[in-house]
Amino acid sequence: MKRIKNQSIVFLAIVLVFALAPACFGPAAPTPAQAADADRGVLVLYASTPEDYLNVIISEYEALTGVRVEVVTAGTGELYNRIEAEGSNPLGDVMLGGMVSSGYIPNIHLWEEYVSPNDDALPPQFRNVTGRVTAFNLVPSALMVNPAVTGDIVVRGYTDLLNPELRGLIVTPDPIATSSGWEHLINMLFAMGGGDTDEAWAFVEQLLDNGLVMLPGSGAVHRGVADGEYAVGLVAEGMIDPYLLAGLDVLKVFMVEGAIVNVDGVAIIKGAANLENAKKFIDFMISYEFQTIMAEQTPPRRPIRMDVDAGDRLPPTTEITQVDWDPDYVSQNRDQMLNRFRDIVTR
Repeated sequence: MKRIKNQSIVFLAIVLVFALAPACFGPAAPTPAQAADADRGVLVLYASTPEDYLNVIISEYEALTGVRVEVVTAGTGELYNRIEAEGSNPLGDVMLGGMVSSGYIPNIHLWEEYVSPNDDALPPQFRNVTGRVTAFNLVPSALMVNPAVTGDIVVRGYTDLLNPELRGLIVTPDPIATSSGWEHLINMLFAMGGGDTDEAWAFVEQLLDNGLVMLPGSGAVHRGVADGEYAVGLVAEGMIDPYLLAGLDVLKVFMVEGAIVNVDGVAIIKGAANLENAKKFIDFMISYEFQTIMAEQTPPRRPIRMDVDAGDRLPPTTEITQVDWDPDYVSQNRDQMLNRFRDIVTR
């Protein structure tokens, strides 16, 4: 049975059991003997993934492996800080959720070396070249538009957000405090000026001058747009889909100037006590079976494997205008870029 623990609750000591069962990722259920043995195994999962999606992941993994999952949920940054603080005696085995480029790579020292045998099924640009971090989910940046608020104003991309009639009606998660806000800032810089350039930062200043609203979390952003408090929200695609499926009158717009298609990551925490179960989890997340489940669930998630797609449930990734960007530069210069953004905001 899974137990979801919120970060606000004092973290209890977890008994880690080391007798692990062999991996089994085929469609057949474990034999009674295997299941009895696997029941003595546990995986401690640190996750920043939305709860509905997380519940699907856990139930499928437990059913396939017989391994019991204990979960600690919090924001990505909080979990990185926890892992850093735990040092050489980690209480968690796997970190799940958050962007590879902006989170996992800058914290590469926190992860155990492991490359899944399923990694070859991923597009070459998203494979585990670090030997430590696995991508499992494509996440394009997008605009969430409420047409009841925008009225006759057409919003096709970033340039349209400078319309004076939208002053104070554009909202984003704070790029300093959230990964989703940071990802949109990077998308904006590369789409509007080729990256960390004076031209790109000039656009950011213009948008701020038009009353860009920054909120401390992405949830408040998409809820605010859905409720009609704001006209346009800078979000990740997956934040819009639940509203579309519920029949709300909102639009999903991929910026005409180009969207960055990011990837959610998963990695084994260095020194993980339940290493074999952690490896099973990485294999599971990019297995054909789970990637297919991910694409078929409601709302669907954009699979990363080349042999799985979401059919007509999501616009094909190939139809999204993508912007060229330099993830290595962004990873290496994150602090400098955030400081420049902070300076602009506080002028």
